[in-house]
Amino acid sequence: MDAVRLVIVEDSRKYAEVLAKALAKAAGIEVAGVFGTAEELLASLSRTDADVALLDIGLPGMDGIELVSRLRAERPEMELLMLTAFEDEERLFRALKAGASGYLTKRAPMPSIVQAVKDISGGGTVISPALARRFCNHFASLGTPAETTDRFGLTEQEKELLGFLARGLTNAEAGSVMNLPRRTVRTILSHIYKKMGTNSRVEAVTLGLRAGVVSV
Repeated sequence: MDAVRLVIVEDSRKYAEVLAKALAKAAGIEVAGVFGTAEELLASLSRTDADVALLDIGLPGMDGIELVSRLRAERPEMELLMLTAFEDEERLFRALKAGASGYLTKRAPMPSIVQAVKDISGGGTVISPALARRFCNHFASLGTPAETTDRFGLTEQEKELLGFLARGLTNAEAGSVMNLPRRTVRTILSHIYKKMGTNSRVEAVTLGLRAGVVSV
């Protein structure tokens, strides 16, 4: 299996060096570039081949959320993992709404970051159950309680799959639990995306949490 090619965008040179060194040592990961700003990455994008981008939010100049939007437009195949000190739900939701594939805080231990990069590249949804519960609390505080009916019209199987994704399982892991081949999981996901009006696993999970059709 080919190594996951990773780029890092982090304005703290010291932390970027720590990340790059640790991730480069991990089996199955190749660090393809380290950038201090969003603008540096975008300027090098035509020469940068990467499967996953590990992005800070609080960048000088263009912030990480705007960078996600740009990368989604220019490199839709690239998986985008936020790694940041910010933990407020509104900023988290904005990042995921922009198209981020997952969200970790800088307090996460290095083995968790390594695993998250691999999970993201393999079609996983990197959002911890704790953050998912905070989403529910955030939506409740905004006066958007869970609905009593499923406005998306999801089938029980679709809800079950979305629930496994909310718990952090990869597509393959969810398929194994549900006794479904990977191709069938992808087909079910495509139906979920169409019904929910999204093309992002994480946004589908957060919309499901908000609507009360997914629990963690």
